[in-house]
Amino acid sequence: MRIFIVGLLLYFLASCTLCREAAIRDAERYENEGYPARIATYDLKLEGLLYGAFLWTHHAQAQVYQNGRWFWVCEFNGLCDESTFRIKRMVVLWDVEDYKRAVTLNRN
Repeated sequence: MRIFIVGLLLYFLASCTLCREAAIRDAERYENEGYPARIATYDLKLEGLLYGAFLWTHHAQAQVYQNGRWFWVCEFNGLCDESTFRIKRMVVLWDVEDYKRAVTLNRN
């Protein structure tokens, strides 16, 4: 049982960096395909907090500009009209390179 609990805690702690890395990877993939991309970070509402066991307070997600509007990159790499989690209050839009620099500084 202890191994399960420790594994679960490690999963949630690691997942916090996974959304950052996924957002960067998704944005860069679409940029390489010729689409403008950016990364949005936002505060989570209750379902995001529950999903992250109240350890997550923010989420990062790539956005792609196609056909005259911005789409969210979904969990399975498709494009969606809405973010993965409902947004509580704050959306900060980042240039991909600026976000990469900010995240790299955060890790040191």
